[in-house]
Amino acid sequence: MAIQDDIKKIIDRERTDVSGSLPDTYKPFKKNSFIDAILTALGARLYDLQLQLNLMPEKLLPISSTDIIENANWGYLKNTNIKSASKALGGVAVNGEIATEIPVGTLLMYGDSEYETILDNYSVQEFVLNVEFFTKEGDELVIQTFVKHSLAKGINVIVAGFDQEVFNGAHSVYDVRSNTVFSFFIDTAEKPTGTGQTVVSNFAVMIVQSKEAGLDYDLPNGADLAFVSPITDIDSTAFVQYDGVSGGANDETADEYHQRVLYALSHPAAEFTAYWYIKKLLTIPGITRAWAFPVTPEIGKGTLFYTRDNDVVIIPTPQDILNTKQFLIDNGYIPFYISDKGIVVSAPIPRLVDVSFYSISPDSYEMRKAIADTLDRFFRSDTELGTDLTLNEFIAVLKNTVDSLGNKLNFFNLAYPISDIPCPFGNLLILGTITYV
Repeated sequence: MAIQDDIKKIIDRERTDVSGSLPDTYKPFKKNSFIDAILTALGARLYDLQLQLNLMPEKLLPISSTDIIENANWGYLKNTNIKSASKALGGVAVNGEIATEIPVGTLLMYGDSEYETILDNYSVQEFVLNVEFFTKEGDELVIQTFVKHSLAKGINVIVAGFDQEVFNGAHSVYDVRSNTVFSFFIDTAEKPTGTGQTVVSNFAVMIVQSKEAGLDYDLPNGADLAFVSPITDIDSTAFVQYDGVSGGANDETADEYHQRVLYALSHPAAEFTAYWYIKKLLTIPGITRAWAFPVTPEIGKGTLFYTRDNDVVIIPTPQDILNTKQFLIDNGYIPFYISDKGIVVSAPIPRLVDVSFYSISPDSYEMRKAIADTLDRFFRSDTELGTDLTLNEFIAVLKNTVDSLGNKLNFFNLAYPISDIPCPFGNLLILGTITYV
């Protein structure tokens, strides 16, 4: 507990003690007297000492979440360093003439953000894809291929093999739903039939990386990037593939670093244990929570899960998972006595929790926004992998809601959830939609 005497109390106590030791007829505390000057100066120095003692707990223990230097001193003992911002990385596709080259270091722009091709030169190739399944959904023809298609929204393709000519010919990819499923618009009421369909396209697949580091440089599936300098026989626009451009992260905040330092100090772990793997995952920029399970899914294997809670979508993309697995391999974090396949890196299975209210009080724009912010923070930080959420826990979260005007949520009547929310192993509860009925 901090000492809270002010300087006047200290000096008055000194005067009282000195007076008690002198004859009653002696009055030493006249203005500008020698002894009073000594006691005043001594009291000030004792007050300084008190301030230093009050700071001692912060020096002896990592209790401050804002002092980066103090936390770094503790982090150094556990080899836990501050995470720097990281650049975003991912694949893009662009149409062009076969064999046309795109040099490494080629610059592209998304808005005001600059990206460059990395690793190698790239060239346009012909991709021939065999169709495994197709269906018509409204104005879209949905196609599933046998293998990964590498397409992106906006890439031009030539379709052949349908009995109805309206489905054949040139089309532009409208939506990429997975690495094997995509669609394009088709303005017809006809039903597609036929066998042996193919999709052919000439395009290059490039790996691009943001020039700057930060979370804002992540790009979603289908985002379009313009070449800074045109390349002959290459379209002017490239499109982000299904896995997106991901991995961008901001500099670790003082509070985030403080939490990792506390975790490292409270979990002294031997190599290749569950706690050890969690600590290693948390050193990767952008990763905010991690879970490790030995002997999963079977003896001789272990499974790691993680989230990127500062991203818009906290569930990592397939490409990000591959990058994380490669990080473990490159840094020797997989023991020699098991193969790389012995450590499984996986994304949690999102289990959406929709929330619905019959009524709230006060019912205002500010309160509805506060409820959304409160629930968003909770589902981004306090839910646990494979852990049920009880109704009482959920209600307790809502009861702590305070809006920007300082008003508390006095009353609410939930339409959903109205019971405990189950969350099986490997699943993570994610906030869905919030509605008022």
